[in-house]
Amino acid sequence: MAKKHTAVTRGNRLLAAIQPASRERLTPYFEEVDVELGQIVCEAGGILNHAYFPNGAVLSLLTVLENGSAIETANIGREGAFGLFAAMYSRTSFNRSLVQRRGGLIRVPIKVLQVEFENSAHVRNLFVSYSETQLAQIQQTVACNSMHTTQERICRWLLMMQDRADGEELAYTPSSWPR
Repeated sequence: MAKKHTAVTRGNRLLAAIQPASRERLTPYFEEVDVELGQIVCEAGGILNHAYFPNGAVLSLLTVLENGSAIETANIGREGAFGLFAAMYSRTSFNRSLVQRRGGLIRVPIKVLQVEFENSAHVRNLFVSYSETQLAQIQQTVACNSMHTTQERICRWLLMMQDRADGEELAYTPSSWPR
């Protein structure tokens, strides 16, 4: 269920980093959405109409293989967003986005973000910098997944989820862990 979000968002750090003039133009389009564990936000190859800025929820980005299996390559919490490439370049999602921790998201229409991306050097630099940081984290995840034991990978994943949960309790069981 979506509801209009009129207050300045403090929960998502990427939204909070947007300069006030750009944020003023974007804020009327913010919609707060509550999502549940396991909910799919977008399938790989799907068209994105919104970018999603976690505000309590955590999203996993899954690379889907030809045989239908999927592997987590990144997770996104309050530090970032899912769908920024759509605002910058292409509206097609490269990944399946799955809710890994229930909570809130702020969604913003891609078309609104595209206009701000085109007209604001600050927003352009912010989105590109975030995307570069996310790419570096994905590369680190790939390296860790190929070099570490299963126990070490689970510990890393739990630490990453704890960081994104802002110290709140994690209610996970082995059956909810990413494969």
